[in-house]
Amino acid sequence: MLKTGVGYSKLTDAMEAGTEAATKAMAIVKTPKVAMLFTSEKYQQEEVVVGVKDVVGDIPIIGCTSSDGIIVPEGIITADMPFVGIMIIEEPNMIVSTAGSNMKKNARETGQIVAVEAIKESKLKKVPSYFYVTSTPGDEEEYIKGIQDVIGNVPCFGGSASANKKHKVFSDVNVYKNGVAVAFFYTNKKIVNKFDGNYTETNDVGIITKVDKKRVLKTIDGKPAIEKYMEWTGKELDSLKGNNILSQTVLSPIGIKDPLGDLILVRQSLFGNGDSSINMSNNLAVNTAAIRLETTVDGLIESTEKLLSEVRKSIKVPSGYFMIHSVGRKIGIDDRLEEVYKRILKEANGKPFIVGFTSCEYGSKNHSGNACGSLMLSFTGFSE
Repeated sequence: MLKTGVGYSKLTDAMEAGTEAATKAMAIVKTPKVAMLFTSEKYQQEEVVVGVKDVVGDIPIIGCTSSDGIIVPEGIITADMPFVGIMIIEEPNMIVSTAGSNMKKNARETGQIVAVEAIKESKLKKVPSYFYVTSTPGDEEEYIKGIQDVIGNVPCFGGSASANKKHKVFSDVNVYKNGVAVAFFYTNKKIVNKFDGNYTETNDVGIITKVDKKRVLKTIDGKPAIEKYMEWTGKELDSLKGNNILSQTVLSPIGIKDPLGDLILVRQSLFGNGDSSINMSNNLAVNTAAIRLETTVDGLIESTEKLLSEVRKSIKVPSGYFMIHSVGRKIGIDDRLEEVYKRILKEANGKPFIVGFTSCEYGSKNHSGNACGSLMLSFTGFSE
C-alpha cells in the first residue's frame, strides 16, 4: 500500500524546522521512499535537508523554494515567517531516484545530464513510470526537452521555484541557484496529474508575428503587443507599463493552444517594456495564435476544487495529493485564499495534501505531451 505523510514547521532555525516537519510527516509513514519539500528562501536549504535526514534517514530528497507560503491540512502557512512543508511517500515496491545540477552549457544539455544521473541512481537501467521536475525560472521547456531526450515521453508533474529572485531548487543537500532537479518514480501504483488553467477563451485572437529571445512578445498581428492587448481590453497604457502588467493581466492573460487543441497553455505577462513589447513567462513561437483568456477571482478559487475533484475521481483509492499552484493566481486571489484552503480541505476528504506556489507549472493533458505554463494548476494524486 502507498502511504503519504505531510508535515510542516515555522521554526526559525533551518535544521530544527526540517526535523519538525519530517517528524510530523513520519507519524503516518514508517519506511519512506522519497521526501518532496517546499521551503522558504529565508532558510539555508542545506540545513533544512540535514534536519529532514535526521528523521527519515538516507532517502532521496527533492525540493524548491515557495516564497508565498504553502497550504497543508492544518491551514495556510504564510511567508511572514520562515517555513518548510514536506510530503513523504512510502510504498514497499516503489523506487525513487533523484538528481540535480546547476546549469551547464545550456538547459537542454543539463536536463540530459540529470536524467542520466537519476537513472544511474535508480540502479534499474530503465526509464521511470513518472517524473517530478522542479527548476529555477527561465529555461523550463529546455530542461524538460533534455530529460525527455533520455527517457522519452514519460508523464511529468512539477513547477518552478518561486522566491522573489532568490529561487533555489535542491536534490538532497545540493542546492542550485540556476538549475534543475528531478525525481524519477518507478512504480506500478497509479499517479494521476491534472494540468489546467481553467480560463475561458475569448474571441480576441491574433497571430504572434515577432518574438525576441523566445520570451519577449514583440508584436501580434504586426502591432506592438501592449497596443494589441489595449485594443482587446480597453486598458490604459500606464496600467500595463513595467511591473503593473503583472496584476493587470492575471484575470485576462494570453494563452496558446497545444497542437491537439485540448490544452491552453497560459503565458503570464511579467513586464511591460518601453517599446510596448511584453516579457512573458514562457517560450513563444512566431506564427502561432495568441488568445486572450478570461476568468474572475471566483473562477480562480473554484478551479482549485474542480481540478482536485478530477484528480480524486481518476483514482480508485487516493492516498494523498501533491499540488502545484501558480503564485500569480495566488496574487489574483489575494485575501480570499482562505476560500481556496476550505475547498481543497473539503475535496481532499481527510487525505494528506500539500500545496506549493510556483512561478511556472508543468504537466500534460489528454496526450498533449509534457508542457509548461504559468498562472496554472498542476495537481497530482497518488493511489494507495
